[in-house]
Amino acid sequence: MYKNKKLVIALMAGAMLLTGCGQDTKKLVADGQQAFLQGDYAKAVELFQKVSDSGAAEGDLWLGRCYASGKGVSESEKKAFELFQSASTKGNVDATIELAKCYLDGHGVSGDRVKGRELMEAGAKAGSAEGKATMALWALDGKVNLPKDSLLAYVKDAESSGNPAGILASGRLLAKGIGTARDIKGAVEKYRKADELGNSDATVELAYALYNGAGVDRDPEKAFALFKKAADDNNASGIAGMGMCYYEGYGVARNHAKAIDNFKRAEGKNNPAGQWWLGKCYYYGDGVVKSESEGIQLMKKAANQGYAPAEFSMAYNYEHGIGVPFDREKALALYTRSAEAGYAPAQTNLGIIYYRGDLRLAKSEKEAFEWFCRGAEGGDNAAMFNLYKCFMDGIGTEPHEETAMQWLKNAAEYGNEKAISILNGTK
Repeated sequence: MYKNKKLVIALMAGAMLLTGCGQDTKKLVADGQQAFLQGDYAKAVELFQKVSDSGAAEGDLWLGRCYASGKGVSESEKKAFELFQSASTKGNVDATIELAKCYLDGHGVSGDRVKGRELMEAGAKAGSAEGKATMALWALDGKVNLPKDSLLAYVKDAESSGNPAGILASGRLLAKGIGTARDIKGAVEKYRKADELGNSDATVELAYALYNGAGVDRDPEKAFALFKKAADDNNASGIAGMGMCYYEGYGVARNHAKAIDNFKRAEGKNNPAGQWWLGKCYYYGDGVVKSESEGIQLMKKAANQGYAPAEFSMAYNYEHGIGVPFDREKALALYTRSAEAGYAPAQTNLGIIYYRGDLRLAKSEKEAFEWFCRGAEGGDNAAMFNLYKCFMDGIGTEPHEETAMQWLKNAAEYGNEKAISILNGTK
């Protein structure tokens, strides 16, 4: 359940204002945090329990985090929820944020996304850096509406406070070019910094960058190691990423059994990446008993959570009437959402749609070229190959043979078979 144990402790140790605590209690909390960082979880729990028994909100908060992560005690989402609720009732804003996450993820309580969002928003308005960062990340994922000025202000405040989630959000702004010029390499550096501070979501973002070669050279072994690092921290997206690597034999020996096991673990946590991968496995009968209907339903669940690859898959299904009614408008909307979320294959596909004028979209070579650029930056070899053709033939840009040949080489390096054939003189 708990994603960012290390980062929260690192950020708040010695800096958190302890509500209703005396000096002795402050020292107990600080000593507990230090014990946790040193891996002495039993001692940390003992100290946090003393603070909790004294009635101080911070004891409930930190003890709840121990139960959420299963460090020093048996993992219990229900117990963690009860402790977060107690601390929040006592006015602890950080506990309110943890409580919001419980409601959002259905951890220790029946899931209630409306309640979760209300609590998260209240925490952000109360000045919680974690709350501000989370609201910003939700806005970037299209889960909540947040005015651009508020989005930028939230990210700035959260990052300036040293909050790792705020640093992650800042990287996402760079990747999307919101409030600043798009800078994929700069985004990767933000992910790297947040990862070093213990944010497991940033660890996953960095892993995907290394997996796709987006803003950094591809590194299969490092990508797998980072997915595993996040998975070891119980991050569901990291678990799904591990499954993906096992499925594809990327950075680790191919193992379908381990892949399916990881996909199921992630799906069990309502993780959209796990749902999407498991859905594909069911649809094609790959490692599981084939069930196209089960596969479509899982992919749809992932798409409904705003998971860009699943939106892309469902867009294709709606475009061709596969398992769902034929619907051009839904297909175009999902292709666009997936592309705007930064999914490189969707960006490439949207470029093709603009180039052809498909799905009743007005033909535009300029738009096509721009989407191919974004797809190529994201590491999609088909986009790189299309840029080769754009620069060779002057499609949406001025022709430039030298640049065209560089994109052809890039596409070949990333495994594009058409590019490889041309360079080998076989086509």
